Parts: sequence; structure tokens; C-alpha cells
Amino acid sequence: LLPFALVRTFGEFGVGTWWADKPKPVVLLAMGFIGLVFLSIEDIGVQIEEPFAILPLRNHHNWLLRDADSCKTMLEYELQSHVEATFRDPDQR
Repeated sequence: LLPFALVRTFGEFGVGTWWADKPKPVVLLAMGFIGLVFLSIEDIGVQIEEPFAILPLRNHHNWLLRDADSCKTMLEYELQSHVEATFRDPDQR
């Protein structure tokens, strides 16, 4: 809304100059530039707020899942071998 609020300020910018009776390109350029700046700031804010949406994290996610699965498999194997060793016949020890 700020670019539209500055129309009156920039509307009187050309009074007393050679372009006073011509269309006001300064108003359009100023509104476009200010709008571009505000949209750029908004985009930067979105990227700061949600940085993981723009990063390629699918490979890291798959790597972490494989690592968790391998840890789970090793833990199950260790627990199974511990249980078998605990309940083995005393003659086989």
C-alpha cells in the first residue's frame, strides 16, 4: 500500500518542470521500484523462515533412514545373540 500512498508526493514532483503537463512516468517508476523492493524483502523473509523448503534434503533423509535401519538391525542381532547366550544349556558353554 505504501507505493499508492506516495502517489500524491510524487504527483507534485514535476510541478514547474518541462514535464508538468505530460504523463507522470516518475510515479509509475517509483511505485514499481518500491513494490519490487517490498516483494524482494518478503521473499527473503520466506526463505529465512522456511530454509529447508528450498534445500535438497531428500538425499539426507534417505541416508538417515538407511542408517537408522542398519542400527536397528545390528541392535536386534546383538539382543538375539545375548538372549541365546543367556539361555543356552550350561553343558554347551
